[in-house]
Amino acid sequence: MAVCKLKTVPSGEPVSLEEVKAHLRITQTEDDSYLESLIKAARQYVEQLCGPLLTQVWEQYQDAWPAGAVLELKKPRVQSADFSIDYTNASGVSATLAAGNYTLSLSDEYHPKVVLKETASWPTMDLFNVDAIKITFKAGYGTAATAVPEPLRQAMLLVLGHWYEERQIVVAGHLISEMPFAVQALLANYRVW
Repeated sequence: MAVCKLKTVPSGEPVSLEEVKAHLRITQTEDDSYLESLIKAARQYVEQLCGPLLTQVWEQYQDAWPAGAVLELKKPRVQSADFSIDYTNASGVSATLAAGNYTLSLSDEYHPKVVLKETASWPTMDLFNVDAIKITFKAGYGTAATAVPEPLRQAMLLVLGHWYEERQIVVAGHLISEMPFAVQALLANYRVW
């Protein structure tokens, strides 16, 4: 079983404070810090459903090598830059698997994988008993907000608008509604199942 841990958060956000304020038709500055916290929360909400948006660094931990030649990565949109596979043997000695032993297959952005070359094999020594394999990679559409597909940015704006207007979980005397249908429609083609 593999577990992923966020190592480095993105350097920015897919939507700016100015875009959010224009979307919500807000001209005052009193809510700016609140809106900035909503921007971060909206990005995280969309990322839970669709995977990393802006470039961020992840670590995937595994206890064992796969039985076959394919090691699946658990996040979509993996980037080839700064990719590495480290492992620790039973004695606690760490090493890096040489990049010449594998190919990074990114043709399916939702199911990236590491494929051993025909002449290579996974290391055969006994591994440390837990989290012995650490795969470090970058994932996301890119570093610029414009790299994120517009439907995902628009979904964030709708989520932000909903949260800004409905600040409580339940308001007495009002109908309870789920997230607006438009958000689900905008995210549908990008969801990670």
